[in-house]
Amino acid sequence: MDQSSGVDTTLPLILLGVIGMLLLALAIIVFFIVYQRRLFAQQDQIRGMEAAYQKDLLESTIAAQEVERKRVATDLHDGVGSILSAIRLYVAQFATTERSDDFQELITETKDMVDTAIEQTRGIAHNLLPTTLDRFGVLRALHDLCQRIQKLNGLDVHFHTDQPYTFTKQQDLAIYRIIQELLNNTLKHAQASTITLHFEQHPTALHIRYSDNGQGMNPTEIQALSTGLGFKSIETRVNLINGTLEVTSEKGQGIQVTITLPSREILDIT
Repeated sequence: MDQSSGVDTTLPLILLGVIGMLLLALAIIVFFIVYQRRLFAQQDQIRGMEAAYQKDLLESTIAAQEVERKRVATDLHDGVGSILSAIRLYVAQFATTERSDDFQELITETKDMVDTAIEQTRGIAHNLLPTTLDRFGVLRALHDLCQRIQKLNGLDVHFHTDQPYTFTKQQDLAIYRIIQELLNNTLKHAQASTITLHFEQHPTALHIRYSDNGQGMNPTEIQALSTGLGFKSIETRVNLINGTLEVTSEKGQGIQVTITLPSREILDIT
């Protein structure tokens, strides 16, 4: 009888011990899960802070570059451009004086060279800081840029926008620099005869589509392009305006670039 009573007393103690161990194990597991979640949350917060810092740093760098561009453009326009214009006036006065034919020919050649220098100076200043961008926005500035490229380089440039979009100043500048870099790449490397630039509104996003009919690229060349300084600049500016970038190309099929900007990022769509 005493032996049976001892067994009856021991069994509940064992059960209590097992339950206690299970509860302790459960508590350890819960603690570990909570700790892991807090750790992951802290890591996400740190990554978010690092991303925000990197974005702020990129914005500051690009802003500093644009300030320098503006300074150089102003110096070219107001400084060098004014001096060249004054020189042209002096040369034009010499041309009205009776001189020998050789002298007149020299004056004519000098005027032509000064005119070329003035035109090139204006072109450089415009590329650095187009006045139409600040006054009328990116659509007007891109229209003028495409017309100038068509006139100077003999390419067939098609520019179309389905709506009169309104962007922020930051978006205006970023989009202009992106397209400017794409145009420069086409002029330098693509051997294209036609360029197409379209702004198209879709239900939730604006698509900016750029393409040319140049020699195109194979996957290896696309990879090399993506690591270049010019393309990195494009990627940076696309990220700064919260957009996405897609590049497709095949050898002999030109290049197609699509920049997608969420509709919520656009000030006005009419």
